[in-house]
Formats: sequence, structure tokens, C-alpha cells
Amino acid sequence: MFTHPRDVWLPNADKPIRAVPRFDEYPGLVIKSFRVFWTAVVVFAPLLWSELKWW
Repeated sequence: MFTHPRDVWLPNADKPIRAVPRFDEYPGLVIKSFRVFWTAVVVFAPLLWSELKWW
């Protein structure tokens, strides 16, 4: 998320250009990365718990 360029449309351009995130966009990207991590925990933690419960 932090290093991958994204598509940015300019007003008079036919195609988008690739732009890396600016420094002021990093707080939002940090929040997004925590949300992605939390989603992964919510999805995989019950599965891991059910596998470990048998031991």
C-alpha cells in the first residue's frame, strides 16, 4: 500500500498516470493497513483456534 503506485486521472488526459502516495496520505494508509490486518485476524483466528483446540 505504501509503495505501490495508484492510478491518478488528470483533467485533460486520456489515460491515468501512476503516482506513489504522498507523505500526507500515510496516516490514512496506516489506518487501512491496520484494517486489513484486523480482517485477516478475524478470518483466520477462528480457523487456527479450531485446529489448536484438538491438541
